[in-house]
Amino acid sequence: MIDPRPYEAALRQAEANQAKDIAQAKNAQEEAKRYAYLVQKEYVARQEYDQYRANAESLAATVEADRAAVETPVSSSPTATFTLPSAAGPGPSWCNGETWSRRTTSPW
Repeated sequence: MIDPRPYEAALRQAEANQAKDIAQAKNAQEEAKRYAYLVQKEYVARQEYDQYRANAESLAATVEADRAAVETPVSSSPTATFTLPSAAGPGPSWCNGETWSRRTTSPW
């Protein structure tokens, strides 16, 4: 039996990173909104607003990458798949070509 604990730990770490990055992305989006208003009033330079907007977009992309990172421990969890040869082909006569898959008892 394969120990699922490393996969569970990787999943928890990916979820924690995602939560942190979501919070940062929300904050960056709010800052970009504030600076959009300030640049309209000409209180700040356009370049400063562009930096806040780019930061917000970058963090939004990081959140998307985090979603993939959360999926990785799930998709790489221990599985075993094998296909039995068909009765017409090589192999014992009791084989019927079915595919069998066994997933370990992991929570995901």
